[in-house]
Amino acid sequence: MTSNAHEALPGFAALRTKFMLILDERQAAVATHAMDAWNAETAEAKRTSLASARAILHKIAGTAGTFGLPDVGAAAFACEGLIDAHLDDPESVELSCPPEILIEIDDFVSLCEPYLAAA
Repeated sequence: MTSNAHEALPGFAALRTKFMLILDERQAAVATHAMDAWNAETAEAKRTSLASARAILHKIAGTAGTFGLPDVGAAAFACEGLIDAHLDDPESVELSCPPEILIEIDDFVSLCEPYLAAA
């Protein structure tokens, strides 16, 4: 955990505790959506699962730094960018779920684990 200016604010510790609980749920949901995208049989199901993962990652990317986890925020942002690039690719008529996205999401989930274990 890195120190930041917000730690001195009243109630910050309680907010950080709540964030960590939410992070635990969200990182698990991101992993589930990624696997759903990988296993989906239709392009629309793949798109829906990737978009769901992306929405969760966006929330994490926007708040993790506030709670002393800038590396988690950066990893979430990187995953979000990969998903965006893939979903926005005009060449993706038959949408797939590239292994690169799964690898990046796995790295993100792995990065969260020590923080969650310490919380």
